[in-house]
Amino acid sequence: MKKALFITRAQPLHYGHLDMISDAQRDGYEIVIGLGSSNQKPSPSNPFTLDERIRMIKSCLPKTEIIPLPDLGNYPKWIESIEHLIPDDVVVYTNSALTKKLFRDKGYRVVSTAYRRDTSATHVRECIYANDRWEELVPEQVAKIIKEIGGEKRIKQLIDAPIYQKPSLTVDAIMKYGDKMIFIERGKDPYKGKLAFAGGYVDPYENPEKAIMREVNEETGLNLEIKGMMRKVYCESGRDPRGWVTSLIYFGEATGEFKAGDDAAKVVLLSLEEALQKDLAFDHLKILADYNKLQGEKNVR
Repeated sequence: MKKALFITRAQPLHYGHLDMISDAQRDGYEIVIGLGSSNQKPSPSNPFTLDERIRMIKSCLPKTEIIPLPDLGNYPKWIESIEHLIPDDVVVYTNSALTKKLFRDKGYRVVSTAYRRDTSATHVRECIYANDRWEELVPEQVAKIIKEIGGEKRIKQLIDAPIYQKPSLTVDAIMKYGDKMIFIERGKDPYKGKLAFAGGYVDPYENPEKAIMREVNEETGLNLEIKGMMRKVYCESGRDPRGWVTSLIYFGEATGEFKAGDDAAKVVLLSLEEALQKDLAFDHLKILADYNKLQGEKNVR
């Protein structure tokens, strides 16, 4: 039987993952799960250990092969480390734009899928933290394991742990695409339906430049060539309804064919003049005005 590689961190395993696996099995593939971030220490985004995640998967898919995949901080080396573990004709199932690109560039067949249910591991963890009906989002066996290992208390302790409160770090991109500029229409709250820069959260210990290139690719399918960075760091209170968020703003040129993904419902092309007339999400209109002014003054680095 042909094999399909499904890459996930399973933090935790939820019904969306099982939907994707069912799709691959229905297509006639034997599933191999690549369990990502296998070397990460406990954190708010990685609260469960490798052994705990393997236990969750085995509780639902007892005969499934699992390959631990450590984070290496280098995408080409990460792909190379996986290649010697999988057959040459393996098919990759993923809903990550970045993972799709990495494997396609290496010549693998990639099947683009998406969760049929409106959930994600991030959402599950948020519901666990808020004690908000999270058991409905995961298989019964997984919910039982999370409770047995004290997962609910652990997630709350990890999130509340810092003695000194720390902001979340995000990156955003002001991108030219020919004679236009690239924006996304947000597909999720906050500001669902509004236009914004492509961008997102920086993962723990991730280089911000790599983070913005990853986020741009995940949300637009494009490749960003960074030309510079705004001098100001945007960190004013109240700029993001999700909490204390600090943003680094990069600017550059985008290439490739755009296709919306991740948090983006669609990709939108506007001139700078048109964009300055829009009601952009977050404080992006202010940032865009600052960019326009600084471009005129050549006061960028």
